[in-house]
Amino acid sequence: MAVAVAGRGSQFEVGAALPLFHTNPSYVSSAFSYDVSADGNRFIVSTAAPEKIAPITLVENWLSDFKK
Repeated sequence: MAVAVAGRGSQFEVGAALPLFHTNPSYVSSAFSYDVSADGNRFIVSTAAPEKIAPITLVENWLSDFKK
């Protein structure tokens, strides 16, 4: 998440929290599924592969094919 901040004199203003990026996190055994580069400019995130929806073929009365 990122939040815009502004300091004006003795006032400190905080904006709304917004996501930096969207991920599909993989839930691995460790508590953290991300890390930050040493220079603080990049993230590496362990993500799950996008789910693919495959078509399903349902064959009914398949035993009748063996009787021919």
